[in-house]
Amino acid sequence: MVARNSAYARSELTTKLSALHAEQEERMAEHRAETFRLPYVNLFGYPIDGGALQAVPKETAKQIGVILFYKKGRDVRLGAVNPNTDEVTELVKKLTDEIGFEPKLFVISHRSLKLSLARYPKKRARE
Repeated sequence: MVARNSAYARSELTTKLSALHAEQEERMAEHRAETFRLPYVNLFGYPIDGGALQAVPKETAKQIGVILFYKKGRDVRLGAVNPNTDEVTELVKKLTDEIGFEPKLFVISHRSLKLSLARYPKKRARE
């Protein structure tokens, strides 16, 4: 009985620590947004359309830490872990100049990026 209670207590502690870590990570992203004078968005639970994701290939998104999380017509919204990199600037320029989108940049956490990358459609195995 004691072992079961101990395992339950460890499980509860792990859950609480994970939640605290997630909150801390989001607060850090909010702080980065203030520093860069950009809006912040938490993409946890955000309804991202698969078509929006396809505008930026998954490998590119993963490599530069950016996710295109909203697309309606020419209006697109990008979330970047670090929006101040040359790669993010180049992507915004490409989306504007070559594709004709009107991107708006947001700051996101690593957690939001990881969760969003998992929403990309799975590649099908070759038959």
